[in-house]
Amino acid sequence: GFVGGEQASENQFPWQVGLLRKIHGEFAHIGGDVIISDRWILSAAHVFHGKVSEYKGIIGSLNISNPVVTVNFKKLIKHRNFDSRTYENDIALLRTTKAMELYPKQKHSNSVCLTRSYRHLKGKILVSGWGEISDEGDFSHHLMYGDLDLLNDKPCEKNYEFYNRTLMVCIGELSGAKDSCFGDSGGPAVANRTNRYFLIGIVSFGKRSGCDIPGVPGVYTRVTHYIKWIEEKTKLRF
Repeated sequence: GFVGGEQASENQFPWQVGLLRKIHGEFAHIGGDVIISDRWILSAAHVFHGKVSEYKGIIGSLNISNPVVTVNFKKLIKHRNFDSRTYENDIALLRTTKAMELYPKQKHSNSVCLTRSYRHLKGKILVSGWGEISDEGDFSHHLMYGDLDLLNDKPCEKNYEFYNRTLMVCIGELSGAKDSCFGDSGGPAVANRTNRYFLIGIVSFGKRSGCDIPGVPGVYTRVTHYIKWIEEKTKLRF
């Protein structure tokens, strides 16, 4: 969901997951996640307030109301040092009940690449999701994205009391024309290098009063800092 964003095209963000939660008997969209392997999905810890059985994911879809594949989860691992006041360690893992069919088995879904350092990554950061597309809370049914900039830590340190440069990364556009909005929590921020997409951040928090304040970037969980934690919990190697 983007203020100032564009509609995503078919298979542009194959790692994108739409996260739904059962609320009053109906599943409702609450955020995004990202596929990191055929059994594991990465998200933000602050999104989860219920039992793992209350959530499901949508993969391979551009339209959140018309899911191609729905996945269920058997395990939710929130970082045990997640702090709901400062949003430090805002990261969580979901294990799917069964393996997802990823590329090349089918072309709509694929895992994103993880990296321990993004020093080698250049250019725009792509952030995608179905969240709010205006400050009035209008919701997008079509997957949207924005191309943003990886900023130094100063604009985030200036705007956010709890910004921690070791655990968080500052992404935005200083003019404030684009920003990832509220409904994208847990969704991916990726950078392209030689046609491979690397996960830089997970949407964590921003200014709550309105999405699009000039010069106020968003704060993302610094995924590179958590590779060891991800490997420990998933028993995978990246």
